[in-house]
Amino acid sequence: MVLGLALAAVMMFVVARPFFTARGVGASSEFGPGVTLLAEREAVLNALRDLDFDYALNKIPMEAYLTQRAQWVARGAEILRQLDAMAPPETAPLPKLAEAEAALEAAIAARRKIVERPPSPTCPHCRASTSANDQFCGQCGRALAAQCAHCGHALERADRFCANCGTAVAVKEMRHEA
Repeated sequence: MVLGLALAAVMMFVVARPFFTARGVGASSEFGPGVTLLAEREAVLNALRDLDFDYALNKIPMEAYLTQRAQWVARGAEILRQLDAMAPPETAPLPKLAEAEAALEAAIAARRKIVERPPSPTCPHCRASTSANDQFCGQCGRALAAQCAHCGHALERADRFCANCGTAVAVKEMRHEA
């Protein structure tokens, strides 16, 4: 029986231990004081929002609302002061950031040019590469039909728009059969 009581006491101590250890602001070594303060700021903002909502629904009297709101605002102001004190005097240098953004925009523009470039014309029979002015395939010797300049789809002589991609067909873009 004594052994059972001793085991129960040890179990209660292990279970209740987290409730008795105090963690102060910034005591978390895993996240640091800045992250803890940001989390507290969010908690204060949520509490103020909930308090305002409860007051708007007449769940709490005006005296209690004003008292609690003043306490939450004071706590929020203190957190903001601590965050301001932690902020470094200078932020990241803007020229380096602007250079990185410019390089990224240039890489995106180059990629778009590659993607948007229409495919080179090919022979519909053997898929060999041809030029826009060719009337016969240099690989198989067959006559080349008119093709869409945008997607390379074969066009009929009377087509004004490509049936595959909808691009308007210009007379100078069409290659006619010989």
